[in-house]
Amino acid sequence: MAKGTRLRAPPARAGSARSPDLASPALPRCPEKELQRPIWVIVILLFVSCAYIASCTPGLRVSPGLQRRSLPADESPVGRAAPRTPQSAGDAHGSHLVDEEHNVRVVSPPLSQLDKLTESPSAAERAFLSFMLDNLPAGWEIYIKPHLNGLQPSLVVLHPTVGIGVFEVLDEDMAFALQREIDRLLLRAKFLKEEITHIYCPRCASRTGVMVLTSGLVCPESDDHALRHAFYESRRRRGMLASPELYPLIGRQTIEKADMRYVFSAANPTRSPSPVMTERMAADLRNWLVEPDVSVRQRRPLPFLNLQQRSLATQRTETGYRKIRGPAGSGKSLVIAARAAQLASEGKDVLVVTFNITRPRPVKWCTRQTVGPPSPA
Repeated sequence: MAKGTRLRAPPARAGSARSPDLASPALPRCPEKELQRPIWVIVILLFVSCAYIASCTPGLRVSPGLQRRSLPADESPVGRAAPRTPQSAGDAHGSHLVDEEHNVRVVSPPLSQLDKLTESPSAAERAFLSFMLDNLPAGWEIYIKPHLNGLQPSLVVLHPTVGIGVFEVLDEDMAFALQREIDRLLLRAKFLKEEITHIYCPRCASRTGVMVLTSGLVCPESDDHALRHAFYESRRRRGMLASPELYPLIGRQTIEKADMRYVFSAANPTRSPSPVMTERMAADLRNWLVEPDVSVRQRRPLPFLNLQQRSLATQRTETGYRKIRGPAGSGKSLVIAARAAQLASEGKDVLVVTFNITRPRPVKWCTRQTVGPPSPA
């Protein structure tokens, strides 16, 4: 305050009982506070709008990617999210099979779609799948070659009150495999178990939770005795012999017995439910096991061709050559993929040559599809 400056009280208003000497000095107006009022009003309105939209949106789920966070069991958003499971026999994500006793079994993807998968199951994998379909008790769900961020084991079985089984099926006779190949297979078996218990099913990460997961190797072409002899030393070094039921080694004779006690002890019909396995743990894992929507779409027909594109994809020129020109986004690659799919559906071999390194994979996916009806131009 400058020297000699004095504050004067404002004159009293008419009708006021206060003395002019006791009146408060006039304070300068604060434009910042006046601006804060409409901002807070806008924030409150946005919050209310978001809450209203969330309450009106059916089927709102938490992304499975949140499972990678280390959250307590009671606070995990995955535990509160509705599990994504196939519901009907015609669901593209899976099918429901009914046996003679009217027991329903979930199988994903559907058995009718196995030949259309990006990596179709081998003969040995199909044989073991048939064995599990015939011998697994009711209540067990079967997931064929689930992606699991690229791990893609041959088969995963799940029961919400008993446990989890992960199986890697091999086509070769592994009784005479090299030592480094044996070590690689056993390391993969342990790696699958650790990945599922710590990342894809975080509720299994406790010491007791590990006991509900079985990771086995299936060798239908190998003799049981020779197989155990070849794998004995490597299994002993890794501590697998201490709990052989958690790391089963399944050969030809074991499968021929058709006794689940020797193939997958957790699925023994006489075994009581696990005190550790819960529905929440099963829900955590289902989000990763059910086939993603992008894989399902890759098996559907190509319905997004207009009349001109469909004509180019399904008709052949007199010379057999055709040059297609157009701006970016006009559908040139789509026509090529549709033409390849059309030729592949006729049983012909297709070779696609491209300068773009990212183009072959989507074209390969499209060749597994058939050309659907044209869409409006």
